[in-house]
Amino acid sequence: VGVLLQDLPEEFSGNLTVFPGSHHYLEKYFNKNGFAEVKEKGLDALIPDIPIAINPQQITGKAGDVILCHYQLAHTIAPNQSEHIRYAVYFRPNKRKDSVHHPEPMLDIWKDWHGIKDFKTTEIDNQIYKQLEQRQRNATDSAEPPRYADSKQDKGKEDAYREQYVILRKQAKEEFAAHHWNDCLSLFQSISALGDSPIQNDFECLIQAGVCYTHAQASQMKDWKCGEVYIRRVIEISPKFSSCYSLLAQNLLKQDRYEEVPELVKRFFDCPADLSDRDDSPPSDALRCLSTAMQGRLGTSDELKSLYNKLEMQALQMYPTHKAQIFNVREESQSQKKWQEAMDVFMSFSDFPKAAELFLPIVSSKVSTK
Repeated sequence: VGVLLQDLPEEFSGNLTVFPGSHHYLEKYFNKNGFAEVKEKGLDALIPDIPIAINPQQITGKAGDVILCHYQLAHTIAPNQSEHIRYAVYFRPNKRKDSVHHPEPMLDIWKDWHGIKDFKTTEIDNQIYKQLEQRQRNATDSAEPPRYADSKQDKGKEDAYREQYVILRKQAKEEFAAHHWNDCLSLFQSISALGDSPIQNDFECLIQAGVCYTHAQASQMKDWKCGEVYIRRVIEISPKFSSCYSLLAQNLLKQDRYEEVPELVKRFFDCPADLSDRDDSPPSDALRCLSTAMQGRLGTSDELKSLYNKLEMQALQMYPTHKAQIFNVREESQSQKKWQEAMDVFMSFSDFPKAAELFLPIVSSKVSTK
């Protein structure tokens, strides 16, 4: 039972976020698989079977509104990108007097709900589950809803599939944490070979796959395109997650799609600063993407120069702690331009000592800066 202590009219304001129908899926999962695997592996054990992408809904309302949720309904909290602290209070009514955990209600979600228990019939339960299956199909494109084994052979295949996904996912997390992009890329390629459904429902996996497919040295055009799909899926789920606009811009630069970069950089700075102001995704990355695009096919038109200056000022206001990095991007851009000019001179005449004179100040500057 939740009670809002203030008006909560908009999403991404620290809202309680629920996954409608997930308590039915969890009931079936625990009856089929028991509790041991979840106790050992946590959420990783659930992902192949539980379609967490079932239309997550952020709860909005007015001060004093009461929210009633089933205890087994999957839920989380949305990022707070508003200017206000979200205030709410939550209660957990308990029918049983002792504090011991009882697993029975997890296997029968209406066990202690006697009024609903008397009303509920098998026919109604089956109708609800069919509606959830249809909703899942719509939510995950062509992804199939979870299947429950009709035979020992089918169950064996599903168990092997789930086990393989959990093992690969754990290894990918470890390689990602160590920044071993090539090894991580290979693991995500193996995960993708299992089918898109698990990745499409795993938000963290989508982000990590997008990073690896974009930045691994072994990646090629087909990998960049695959990474683009995963990053766009993250943006679809959380359109105010600014880091992904910068990551997508880096991805498209590798595909030589310079013309799409300015709009992505603008969208980066349209997102609230509190979600992006971290060392792992500074605004300088986004500005560097725009600078790179301008030095590529886009050129340095007055319009693009004006856009860069505007976004640079916006970055300084939104991210004062990143002031040095933001100014560094402009210096790097100017240095790179001078280097290219000197290279053009070097290639155009045979007076190599003269060319060396042009290179020397740039090299000295780079050395002293580093």
